[in-house]
Amino acid sequence: MFPFASRLPPEDRRAYQLDAVAAGFYGVFIGICNPFVPVILKRLGATPFEMGLSLAAPFLALVIGFPLYRFLGGFRALDLVTVPTFFSRLIVIAIGMASTPRAILTAFVLVQFVESLGMSAWTRVLKEIYSPRGRSPAMGFVRFFLGGAMILATAIGGVLMDRGHTFLAFLVAGISGSISSLIFSRVLPRDRSPVFSPSTIATRDIARTFTTSEAFFWLNVTVLFYGFGNLLVLGTLPTMLVERFQISNTALGYLNGLTNVLQTAGYLGLGLLLTRLGGTRGLLLGMLVGVANPWIFLLAPRLELLAIPFALNGIVFASFDLSWPVLILTMAPEREIGLFAAVYTLHMGLRGLIAMFVSNLALPMLGTGFFFGLGGVLMALGVAVGFLLLDRWESPATTQPA
Repeated sequence: MFPFASRLPPEDRRAYQLDAVAAGFYGVFIGICNPFVPVILKRLGATPFEMGLSLAAPFLALVIGFPLYRFLGGFRALDLVTVPTFFSRLIVIAIGMASTPRAILTAFVLVQFVESLGMSAWTRVLKEIYSPRGRSPAMGFVRFFLGGAMILATAIGGVLMDRGHTFLAFLVAGISGSISSLIFSRVLPRDRSPVFSPSTIATRDIARTFTTSEAFFWLNVTVLFYGFGNLLVLGTLPTMLVERFQISNTALGYLNGLTNVLQTAGYLGLGLLLTRLGGTRGLLLGMLVGVANPWIFLLAPRLELLAIPFALNGIVFASFDLSWPVLILTMAPEREIGLFAAVYTLHMGLRGLIAMFVSNLALPMLGTGFFFGLGGVLMALGVAVGFLLLDRWESPATTQPA
C-alpha cells in the first residue's frame, strides 16, 4: 500500500496518493528555484529594488491578483490551480540560461505570480478532496513527500550549480513543476471540481470577514506581528549570507536541505497533532519554536551555527503551511471559504510586499542588524498576543452573515 495511506479514511486514499506524488515533483521545482534565485541575483549585483522584488515575488499576485478574483468566478477551481501552472513552471528553464539580473528577475516574478494566483482556488479544492476527519493528517503526509523532494533538490541543485550546471538544475525544476500540475489535475474527476465562486470582493467584504468570525480577526492580528517580523528577517537574509559569509551554492543547498528535513518532520508530526491540538495551538507551537531565530542569525560568528535557525525555520514553515488552511476551513462559513481564504492571502501578500521592499531598500542605510533586531521584537510580540488572547480565537464559531 502507498505510504501512510492506511492511516487515512478509505474515501481519502486515492486523492491522497495523487496529491502526494504531485507534491514530490513540486518539491523538486521549488527546492531548486526558491532558495537559489535571490542569492544568484545578489552575486550578479542586483540593486536593492531588484532584491526586494525577487523576495516579494511570491506575494505579488496575492495583492495584484486580489481584484482579479471576481473575473475568475465560474471557472473550475481545479483548472485554476493546474492549467496556468502547467505552462508557467516551464519558464524557470529560462533562468538557467539567463546571465543578467533583469532577465532572471522577469522570469522568476512571472512564475511566482501565476503560482500565487491559484492559492484561493486551491483552498476550495482541498475541502472537496478530503473528509474533515482525514484532512489534517493527509495534508501532513503530503507535505512529507514535498519536504523529502525539497531536501534532495536543494542539496543536488546546489552542487550542480557550483559545478557549472545551472541550466541542468533549472531544466529539471521546470519539467518537474509541470509534471506536478499534470498529476494534481487528476486528484478529482474534472466534472466534480467545485466551481470557484468568490463573492464580489470590496473593502466592506474584508471587514465583514472580521466581524463574522472573531477568531479570524485574531488570527490575522497575531500573524501580522509575527509574520511581518519573520519576513523582515528573511528579506535581509540573502544579503547577510553573501556579504558576511560569502556562502557557496553547495552550503546554501545544505542549509536549506536542513530546513526541509525539519519541515518534513514537522509536516508528519504536526499533521497528526493538529487532529488533537487544533489549528490554533499547532500554529502557536510553530511560532514559539522560531521566536529566537532572528537573534541567532544576528549573533552567529560562524556559518555552521546558522544550521540552528535554518533547522528551526523548518518547523515554523510547517506549522504555518498546515495550520492556516485548516483554520480557514474551520472559521469560515462554508459558502464564504473562498472569500476568507482570499482575505487571508491578501493580508499575507501585503505583509510580504511591504517587508521585502522596506528591508531591502533601507538595507544600505540601516544594515542587516537593524532588521534582524526589529524582526525579533515583532515576532516576540506576535507570540505574546497569540497566547494572551488565546481564548478569543480558540473557539472559532462563526455566524452566517445577513
